[in-house]
Amino acid sequence: MPDERLSYYFTMASPWTWLGHDEAMALCSRHGVAVDILPVDLADVFSISGGLPLPQRAPQRRAYRLVELQRWRARRGADLNIHPKHFPAPADRANCMAVAAVMGGLDAAAPLTDEAIARLRAHGPVRLPDPPGGARTCADALAALVDRFSGMDTLS
Repeated sequence: MPDERLSYYFTMASPWTWLGHDEAMALCSRHGVAVDILPVDLADVFSISGGLPLPQRAPQRRAYRLVELQRWRARRGADLNIHPKHFPAPADRANCMAVAAVMGGLDAAAPLTDEAIARLRAHGPVRLPDPPGGARTCADALAALVDRFSGMDTLS
Protein backbone atom coordinates (compact mmCIF):
# COMPACT_ATOMS: atom_id res chain seq x y z
CA MET A 1 0.00 0.00 0.00
CA PRO A 2 1.42 3.44 -0.93
CA ASP A 3 2.60 5.72 1.87
CA GLU A 4 1.57 8.85 0.01
CA ARG A 5 -2.11 9.73 -0.51
CA LEU A 6 -3.85 12.39 -2.55
CA SER A 7 -7.23 13.73 -1.45
CA TYR A 8 -8.84 14.27 -4.86
CA TYR A 9 -11.73 16.74 -4.61
CA PHE A 10 -13.70 17.15 -7.84
CA THR A 11 -17.16 17.23 -9.32
CA MET A 12 -18.36 15.08 -12.18
CA ALA A 13 -20.10 18.15 -13.65
CA SER A 14 -16.94 20.14 -14.40
CA PRO A 15 -15.23 20.15 -17.78
CA TRP A 16 -12.03 21.00 -15.87
CA THR A 17 -12.38 17.64 -14.10
CA TRP A 18 -12.94 16.00 -17.48
CA LEU A 19 -9.76 17.59 -18.85
CA GLY A 20 -7.47 17.00 -15.88
CA HIS A 21 -8.64 13.68 -14.46
CA ASP A 22 -6.64 11.30 -16.67
CA GLU A 23 -3.40 13.26 -16.19
CA ALA A 24 -3.91 13.47 -12.42
CA MET A 25 -4.52 9.71 -12.18
CA ALA A 26 -1.51 8.92 -14.39
CA LEU A 27 0.73 11.18 -12.31
CA CYS A 28 -0.37 9.48 -9.10
CA SER A 29 0.16 6.07 -10.64
CA ARG A 30 3.67 6.94 -11.86
CA HIS A 31 4.66 8.08 -8.38
CA GLY A 32 2.89 5.36 -6.40
CA VAL A 33 0.43 7.75 -4.77
CA ALA A 34 -2.92 6.34 -3.61
CA VAL A 35 -5.96 8.43 -4.50
CA ASP A 36 -8.90 9.12 -2.20
CA ILE A 37 -11.83 9.94 -4.49
CA LEU A 38 -13.86 12.78 -2.93
CA PRO A 39 -16.61 14.23 -5.14
CA VAL A 40 -17.96 17.61 -4.00
CA ASP A 41 -21.01 19.73 -4.72
CA LEU A 42 -19.70 22.95 -6.25
CA ALA A 43 -22.88 24.81 -5.31
CA ASP A 44 -21.86 24.32 -1.67
CA VAL A 45 -18.29 25.42 -2.40
CA PHE A 46 -19.44 28.51 -4.31
CA SER A 47 -21.85 29.51 -1.53
CA ILE A 48 -19.04 29.76 1.04
CA SER A 49 -16.17 30.88 -1.20
CA GLY A 50 -17.71 33.76 -3.11
CA GLY A 51 -17.63 31.92 -6.43
CA LEU A 52 -20.55 32.08 -8.83
CA PRO A 53 -22.22 29.28 -10.75
CA LEU A 54 -21.64 29.55 -14.51
CA PRO A 55 -25.04 31.03 -15.45
CA GLN A 56 -24.52 33.88 -12.93
CA ARG A 57 -21.03 34.86 -14.14
CA ALA A 58 -20.40 37.93 -16.26
CA PRO A 59 -20.61 37.31 -20.03
CA GLN A 60 -16.90 38.15 -20.40
CA ARG A 61 -15.94 35.48 -17.86
CA ARG A 62 -18.17 32.90 -19.58
CA ALA A 63 -16.61 33.76 -22.96
CA TYR A 64 -13.05 33.51 -21.59
CA ARG A 65 -13.92 30.17 -20.00
CA LEU A 66 -14.77 28.83 -23.47
CA VAL A 67 -11.46 30.13 -24.86
CA GLU A 68 -9.59 28.34 -22.08
CA LEU A 69 -11.59 25.13 -22.53
CA GLN A 70 -10.73 25.13 -26.25
CA ARG A 71 -7.06 25.76 -25.47
CA TRP A 72 -6.87 22.97 -22.90
CA ARG A 73 -8.87 20.60 -25.10
CA ALA A 74 -6.25 21.10 -27.82
CA ARG A 75 -3.34 20.80 -25.40
CA ARG A 76 -4.67 17.51 -23.96
CA GLY A 77 -5.86 16.21 -27.33
CA ALA A 78 -9.14 15.51 -25.57
CA ASP A 79 -12.46 14.59 -27.09
CA LEU A 80 -14.26 17.36 -25.19
CA ASN A 81 -17.69 18.68 -26.08
CA ILE A 82 -17.49 22.30 -24.89
CA HIS A 83 -21.14 22.99 -25.75
CA PRO A 84 -23.03 20.01 -24.29
CA LYS A 85 -26.80 20.18 -24.65
CA HIS A 86 -27.51 20.02 -20.91
CA PHE A 87 -24.91 22.16 -19.20
CA PRO A 88 -24.60 23.07 -16.47
CA ALA A 89 -26.33 20.04 -15.04
CA PRO A 90 -26.49 18.63 -11.53
CA ALA A 91 -23.79 16.09 -10.78
CA ASP A 92 -25.60 14.48 -7.84
CA ARG A 93 -26.19 11.06 -9.40
CA ALA A 94 -22.68 10.61 -10.71
CA ASN A 95 -21.07 12.08 -7.57
CA CYS A 96 -23.25 9.90 -5.32
CA MET A 97 -22.41 6.80 -7.32
CA ALA A 98 -18.68 7.45 -6.82
CA VAL A 99 -19.26 8.04 -3.09
CA ALA A 100 -21.29 4.83 -2.82
CA ALA A 101 -18.53 2.88 -4.54
CA VAL A 102 -15.88 4.29 -2.19
CA MET A 103 -17.99 3.80 0.94
CA GLY A 104 -18.87 0.30 -0.19
CA GLY A 105 -15.17 -0.51 -0.26
CA LEU A 106 -15.22 -1.24 -3.96
CA ASP A 107 -11.87 -1.41 -5.72
CA ALA A 108 -13.83 -0.26 -8.77
CA ALA A 109 -14.30 3.31 -7.45
CA ALA A 110 -11.40 4.77 -9.47
CA PRO A 111 -12.18 2.90 -12.74
CA LEU A 112 -15.87 3.74 -12.31
CA THR A 113 -14.95 7.43 -11.93
CA ASP A 114 -12.60 7.18 -14.93
CA GLU A 115 -15.39 5.75 -17.08
CA ALA A 116 -17.94 8.34 -15.95
CA ILE A 117 -15.55 11.20 -16.65
CA ALA A 118 -14.63 9.84 -20.09
CA ARG A 119 -18.29 9.67 -21.07
CA LEU A 120 -19.05 13.14 -19.72
CA ARG A 121 -16.00 14.58 -21.49
CA ALA A 122 -17.13 13.26 -24.86
CA HIS A 123 -20.88 13.77 -24.57
CA GLY A 124 -21.56 16.17 -21.69
CA PRO A 125 -24.26 15.61 -19.12
CA VAL A 126 -27.68 14.36 -20.11
CA ARG A 127 -30.97 15.32 -18.48
CA LEU A 128 -31.54 11.94 -16.80
CA PRO A 129 -28.19 10.15 -16.88
CA ASP A 130 -27.80 6.43 -16.83
CA PRO A 131 -25.11 5.29 -14.41
CA PRO A 132 -21.71 4.97 -16.14
CA GLY A 133 -21.11 1.39 -17.18
CA GLY A 134 -24.84 0.65 -17.20
CA ALA A 135 -27.26 0.01 -14.39
CA ARG A 136 -25.32 -3.03 -13.17
CA THR A 137 -22.27 -0.94 -12.24
CA CYS A 138 -24.29 1.52 -10.18
CA ALA A 139 -26.43 -1.25 -8.70
CA ASP A 140 -23.30 -3.12 -7.61
CA ALA A 141 -21.90 0.02 -5.96
CA LEU A 142 -25.15 0.71 -4.15
CA ALA A 143 -25.55 -2.94 -3.10
CA ALA A 144 -22.07 -2.89 -1.56
CA LEU A 145 -22.99 0.27 0.32
CA VAL A 146 -26.20 -1.29 1.63
CA ASP A 147 -24.34 -4.46 2.66
CA ARG A 148 -21.73 -2.43 4.53
CA PHE A 149 -24.27 -0.48 6.56
CA SER A 150 -27.04 -3.05 6.98
CA GLY A 151 -27.98 -3.61 10.57
CA MET A 152 -26.61 -0.27 11.72
CA ASP A 153 -28.92 2.20 13.45
CA THR A 154 -27.13 5.28 12.08
CA LEU A 155 -24.48 6.09 9.54
CA SER A 156 -22.38 8.10 11.99
